[in-house]
Amino acid sequence: MGRNIRLLVLAGASLAAFAQAGELNEAVVTVARTHQTTLATIHGREAHVIYVGQFNDCEAVSVRTSGHDQHFRICDSKVIDRNTVAPKWPAGPDNKRVLAAVVQNAILYGQASQSDNDGYQIRAQTLGTVGASCKNLDVLISFDGDLVDHALKKVCE
Repeated sequence: MGRNIRLLVLAGASLAAFAQAGELNEAVVTVARTHQTTLATIHGREAHVIYVGQFNDCEAVSVRTSGHDQHFRICDSKVIDRNTVAPKWPAGPDNKRVLAAVVQNAILYGQASQSDNDGYQIRAQTLGTVGASCKNLDVLISFDGDLVDHALKKVCE
């Protein structure tokens, strides 16, 4: 009897883990397919599922929960967990100049991207206007296809 209960508990735990992994994979695949960052509930927690962009022949997506990032590649509909930690953006004067230029170009033209001298990709795009003189701006910094930083800003002229 005790053995059967243990087997049922193990089977239940395995099914729960599988369901949670399925939740995560489904959110990651959806964002890779739509190229739209979204807010989702994964494992009962709020998670930002962020489209990072195309890297090599794969889509790059990161999941941010409670300050922790998980990086994924989606290649031919297969989700690959990268198990990596993205390096911190240096934020030196040259890096900040590139960031400012990308943000300004996104405000003027709707979107912009550029790599800085350290190999970080900086991308920004407007998400719509708020009132007559304000825009919502999505700013993303990545390195080697992994999310380094992501922010949504309201920019008013």
